[in-house]
Amino acid sequence: MRKDNGRSEVLLAALNHVQEECATLRAENAALRAEKAGRETETSGLREQLRALAVELAESGKSHEQEIREYRLRAEEAEKKAEEYRLRAEDSKRESETWRTKAEEEQRRASLLEDRLSEVRSMLPLDRETCLETILDQSRTIDSLLSRVANSEASAGHARSRRFARSSEQGRLLNNRETESDKRADEKDLFDGTQESLADTQGDQAGAQEDQAPESEPAKPKRAGRKTRPMETEENGCLETVVHKLGDYFTLPEGARFKKRNGETEIHYYEYLEYFPARVIRHIYETASYEDSTGTISNTLPPERRMNPVQGCPYDAGLTSYMLGEKYAYFSPKNRVRLKFHDMGLDVPKSTLGRYFSNVEGVLVDSLREAYKRLVLDCDYLIIDETCELVRVTDPGTNEVRYKKCYLWGLLNPANNMVLYVYEHGSRSRDVLMELLDSFKGTFTSDAYGAYKIFDGNGIPEVDHTLCWVHARRCLVDGMAVARRECLELIGDIATLFAFEGIFKNLSARERAIKRKEHSLPVVNRIFNKVREYAGQCKLMSYDLMRKAVNYMLNGEKQLRKFITNGKAEISSNAIERAFKPIKLDLKACQNIGSESEAGRAAFMHSLVQSCRQNKKPPLKYLTALIESIKKPLDESAIRALMPDQWQPNC
Repeated sequence: MRKDNGRSEVLLAALNHVQEECATLRAENAALRAEKAGRETETSGLREQLRALAVELAESGKSHEQEIREYRLRAEEAEKKAEEYRLRAEDSKRESETWRTKAEEEQRRASLLEDRLSEVRSMLPLDRETCLETILDQSRTIDSLLSRVANSEASAGHARSRRFARSSEQGRLLNNRETESDKRADEKDLFDGTQESLADTQGDQAGAQEDQAPESEPAKPKRAGRKTRPMETEENGCLETVVHKLGDYFTLPEGARFKKRNGETEIHYYEYLEYFPARVIRHIYETASYEDSTGTISNTLPPERRMNPVQGCPYDAGLTSYMLGEKYAYFSPKNRVRLKFHDMGLDVPKSTLGRYFSNVEGVLVDSLREAYKRLVLDCDYLIIDETCELVRVTDPGTNEVRYKKCYLWGLLNPANNMVLYVYEHGSRSRDVLMELLDSFKGTFTSDAYGAYKIFDGNGIPEVDHTLCWVHARRCLVDGMAVARRECLELIGDIATLFAFEGIFKNLSARERAIKRKEHSLPVVNRIFNKVREYAGQCKLMSYDLMRKAVNYMLNGEKQLRKFITNGKAEISSNAIERAFKPIKLDLKACQNIGSESEAGRAAFMHSLVQSCRQNKKPPLKYLTALIESIKKPLDESAIRALMPDQWQPNC
């Protein structure tokens, strides 16, 4: 307090000194103004004298011209001195303004110091305890500010690291776990948290292995690495195989004999594959009309050639399915399809090829889309997600054409492995979702997008919503940048849930619900107990990434727990996200979609092809059979037999 009083006295003394200097400057300024006035008066007098002398000289015949020049020079010098005095006066005025501004600034500083001094006096504690509380409050404020700074730095570093990094949870952070965390994960039980259950489970697994393998052969360790699945050619299609018997192509020379083993000719097999490049053959029929004996006029063209599979497209079913398959099964842009046609011997203009695509897709959409949509939605469980795509749209008011970020909905029916992609003018609104699920009654799994929250309450009791645990894990992976140990503990528990799902994979829905209540429920309870504990730690919640992960799990706790009692519900929405991969590959090759109508047709074509992939059916053969079948009217049973889950390829 004394220091502040001394400072105020010094400032007041400085202020008085400045005021005195200002008064002195004002006096000097007044003297300069008076001197200037005198000089101006003297100058005016001299000018009058000069005028009088000039008149006198003019009257005397200009005899005193030399004197006039001298007086003129004196007048000019006097004017220069007057100008100099005026400039000095202006400089003095500006200097006085500067000093006045400095004085006002010093006066404001003095008033601020007085206000601060009074504030400090009002905040000064009266006793030691109050003083300590004040210091602690200030320390907490400093800690909060430091945590905010650290949080900002961590968020910035996280954003930089995720810009070009992989988006999967199996990245560097998850693979680079600490030794202590790994030991703790190894000590976790498989089911209910006790070592006895872990031992029982390990014993059951060991017993199963002993039943499968002979006692004399020890179990071989599994090779690390990624497993590859062989191509299932025998089930999904027929590869032509020609077997050349020994006697069909070889005759034993006279006197020769075959080498034998155990009394039989020793046979070996040699295999090679032959490739026939694709080609397009153009058929032109000479036709004529004729009249038979009954008077009926007919044409010589065979009846089977009169009707193309799709009106407006001269291609047969095989070439049409190849055209569609290149686009939707193998993600080739239309320009590349046109180039492949050229290499096969078929030159088709770009606009013509686009018209063929539109005609064929339009016929398939009109014939099958409604039945296909009913088939996908006729269930009690779905997995739903949405993705974005770039579409060329036209503003109806101004007819302005631009490329817009639009959205595509995806619905997966796990019961029949059917996928439905829906493009409703690129909208991601809740109204589109409500229209899609208008007749649906059951449960669906999705992420935490806001449009799904309408199903979280009691307003629509026929539809139940469960949340994806993978999205919760992704938030925790992001939070590892600021709270590694806490996030790793939760990620380890979630990994246990997914391990249980792998064990319960082949069980029925009822059996899976029972197993989940017995084994997964304790892990879920442990997860949310930890989350609530973390939510109560102010320092931990000061980090945005950790707070986001905790709030995601707490706000969606009810929906995250629902998979326990519903055996049909999946623990994640990864299946529909994987089903979006063909859409993204097609967009990567084509960059954008040319119109909204084309976006709707492409969504349905991708639905057909992806459903073939889901049901392990060859897409090209399926499209060929589909195009051959739509040449004639189809009833409901025929349409149902053409759906990807029911259709079977013929060898």
